[in-house]
Amino acid sequence: MGRFLVFALLGGALVYAGMLLAGMFRRRLRREGEQIRARQALLQRQEEALHLPGGSPERPIVIDSPSVVEPKAESVQCPICGGDLRVSEHRAEVIDGARLRVARVHCSMCGDERDIFFQLRSQT
Repeated sequence: MGRFLVFALLGGALVYAGMLLAGMFRRRLRREGEQIRARQALLQRQEEALHLPGGSPERPIVIDSPSVVEPKAESVQCPICGGDLRVSEHRAEVIDGARLRVARVHCSMCGDERDIFFQLRSQT
């Protein structure tokens, strides 16, 4: 009878340990799945941002004067988190033969960095 009790206790302990490990494994899989979905959503938002006005050299925002580049760029919300954008650099570039103004911006909330493209109305 004593051996049976020992084996029963050991068996129960093994079953309990297996259940704990299975629960930890399920939680880890769920967490990894959530991380993958979050990364996919981030990549999708970044891709969508390229199609917004100013998101690429092919879609510049038309402006009347270079003096409005920085205020316009900072009036745009971060496409990733909706935070405020700050201009870190404003430069003129020629891209595929088009003279563009490029505002390098970064988000004050999530830290995302991107370029916003502008074109002077007189050069369209």
